[in-house]
Amino acid sequence: MDIKGYLTRLKLTTDSSEVSDVENNLATIKSAIDINSLHDQSAAMIYQLFKEYDGYLIYLRFGDYQFYDKIEDKKGTNVFAGSSGSQIAFTAPEAEVIEYDLDEWSILDYCAQNTTSFLLALLPVIKFLKLEIKERSLMKKKELLESAIVAAGGKRYKRFYEQFFGDWL
Repeated sequence: MDIKGYLTRLKLTTDSSEVSDVENNLATIKSAIDINSLHDQSAAMIYQLFKEYDGYLIYLRFGDYQFYDKIEDKKGTNVFAGSSGSQIAFTAPEAEVIEYDLDEWSILDYCAQNTTSFLLALLPVIKFLKLEIKERSLMKKKELLESAIVAAGGKRYKRFYEQFFGDWL
């Protein structure tokens, strides 16, 4: 999947007409990409996102987090998103995406196995956040959370994504 395909998928994810189709969420994500080519395109995708949508990414929010307008170097990492108390960074596009404490620069959480996995894991998160309160059933929450965890790379990343789905899982 290239960046235009990702953003098309992101637009479809946030479209309220697709919100009711939770059961096929993970299958849809997997069918939208060639899983075998993730590592080949991983490096290009995050940089392409910032290159092609320079100045617009700051409008992409997920929970308390938002993308920055550019990738910044900080202590040997590439910081690209953050919240009021943390920043999300990677050392190389194919390396793990990690959330760091803003002040102490210590690891708060592990977000995804690589940058492409992180971007893919955001699709179910953003889909859930766009649901109206009355549409947020426990079953939908569990399905979308599981989709995000699988896309991120597995259970190691569960804690990071749970925060977006509320307390009653």
